[in-house]
Amino acid sequence: MLETDTAAQQMIDALNALDDACGCNDPDEVSKCLIPIRQATQEELAYTLFDRTPCHTQVYEFPYLKPDGTPLGGFGKQHALTHVYDDGTAIAILRCWKYDYTYDHEHKGCLDGNPVKCPGPMQNEMTIRFYLLGCNHEYREGSQDEANERGITLLSMDHIHICDKCGHYTVFNSSD
Repeated sequence: MLETDTAAQQMIDALNALDDACGCNDPDEVSKCLIPIRQATQEELAYTLFDRTPCHTQVYEFPYLKPDGTPLGGFGKQHALTHVYDDGTAIAILRCWKYDYTYDHEHKGCLDGNPVKCPGPMQNEMTIRFYLLGCNHEYREGSQDEANERGITLLSMDHIHICDKCGHYTVFNSSD
């Protein structure tokens, strides 16, 4: 594992706490340790550090969540390969069924609490899902001064986007 900064270490600590809570099967402990998680769209994934080397990679256990956001409980858990990046962001990668529950069952749980029902028998297939962990970023375009404060020099077509909730930022070049 590479040396991690504070934001990355906070995410690693949160993941370890959630993994431990899932292992003890105590729904109250799991609820206390929940990390915001949502399935990433392709556009969201493009703005992550997914193409960079993570500072930490490990398989973690995550609880299945009901649509109300509470843990499903019991055996409603899933292991996912999770990459944590230097800026504290994390991505969980899960090979799973495209549909979270079958057409003839009421089991409604998945990692982000938004299960998708299978439309009918024999219509499910395997897929890969990417989940973003942590803040549900609300980005705005930042200024050159804000980039300078972060030690970043923006070139002519560079843009910095800053999350108003947690301060995470990403820089991209719009000339592509």
